Amino acid sequence: MKVNCFNCGKEFDCMGADRYCSAECKKEARRNREKVVHGESNICSFCNTLFIPENRSDQKYCSPECQTKAKSKRRIIVLTERICIVCGKSFMPVQNKQICCSSECVYKNHYLLNATKKKEQSKKWRQENPERARENDRRKRERDREKYRQIEAKSHDKLRFGGNRQFTLETDDFKCALCGATENLAVHHRDKSGNTNNPNNEITNLITLCSSCHTLVHNPRYDTTPHQITACQQCGKEMRISQVRIDDGRGKFCSKECQNASMVKKETITCQHCGKEFQVTHSRLKRGKVKYCSMECRKAAGYAWTGKNKNINN
Repeated sequence: MKVNCFNCGKEFDCMGADRYCSAECKKEARRNREKVVHGESNICSFCNTLFIPENRSDQKYCSPECQTKAKSKRRIIVLTERICIVCGKSFMPVQNKQICCSSECVYKNHYLLNATKKKEQSKKWRQENPERARENDRRKRERDREKYRQIEAKSHDKLRFGGNRQFTLETDDFKCALCGATENLAVHHRDKSGNTNNPNNEITNLITLCSSCHTLVHNPRYDTTPHQITACQQCGKEMRISQVRIDDGRGKFCSKECQNASMVKKETITCQHCGKEFQVTHSRLKRGKVKYCSMECRKAAGYAWTGKNKNINN
């Protein structure tokens, strides 16, 4: 049977219980054991071989290679599942120092730790640079105008209707429950508790109404007062106006846009090229440069005038 020598590691044919390949190895192993007893040699902590320390008496490793291998072995750490300190979810870490499950949680943890410090820094910067702060706020409002509008609408919905406004509109197919109109819709509380401190925002208490039906529900006298059907003085659209407004000289226009359009004074003149009549604002007439109804007529008149001058010169 072949075994390895306990002293030099050489392979030899074993006869019985021999542990050394020769008598010299046996004597050397005995001397090494005596050195260990007397403190003259040490046992390597990595490969468990006897060695004589060169520099220090408490040397642990027989060579730099054993020291490097032992250090790399200590670095191997078995990672197990952990709980994120921000969201509380269990995750498998990639590094030993990892405490958050994702980059979002890392950002939140960093923000929570430095929120007060960042607020103080931002406040100090805004006090030192007021003009740049106002300009940044203006750009942010323009960039995120739709986002802020949605946030405001959502908060209004939650405050006034308990978050059930959109669901009520979808349930009624975006139509007035009384007249079937699809424009100027509003959500109405059946028990008229919308303007109280504790409105009843249950789904069964909400209904979709148009603006006119909503007015009639809250003020039934509005329907009994005398009204007239008149036409808008700007666009000609029919509208229902109360007699009180007509007596006061109001109710001439159907909207603010038509009222603003009517305030612009226009005059009718004749195009000097094609003879077509068109309207021009009073401010443009004051400048005295309006002669043609379109750019095509202006160009055509210019070409005709140039040709006339050529004929005169010839």
